[in-house]
Amino acid sequence: MTTTAATADTTTAATAERTPVVSFRQVSKSYGAVRAVCDLGLAFLGGLWMPLTILPQWMQNIAEWLPTHAYAALGTAVEAGGAPHLKDVAILAGYLLVFTAGAAGLYRKDTHKA
Repeated sequence: MTTTAATADTTTAATAERTPVVSFRQVSKSYGAVRAVCDLGLAFLGGLWMPLTILPQWMQNIAEWLPTHAYAALGTAVEAGGAPHLKDVAILAGYLLVFTAGAAGLYRKDTHKA
C-alpha cells in the first residue's frame, strides 16, 4: 500500500512539473504568429507600406493614433528639417505608459501565482 501511494505521489508531481512546460511551449509557438499578424497590421494601418492618402478616410482617422504612424511621423518631421510634432511624441509616450503598466501588472500577477 505504501508503494502505491508513493507511485501516485510521484506521478502527480511529474505531471505537475510537465504541465507548465507543455503550456509554455504551446504559447511560445503561437506567439510568433500572433506577433507577425500584429506587426503587419500595424505597419499597414500606420501607413508604413503606402501613403495614407490612398486609404479610406476612416482608416486614415485610425492610423493617426497608432504608434507606427507616430513613429514614422517623427522621422518624417526631422527629415523635413523640422521638430517632431508634440502629438506624435505624446501618442508614443501614451503607448509606452499603457504597455509598461500592462507588462508590470502581468508580471505581478504571474509572480504571485508562483
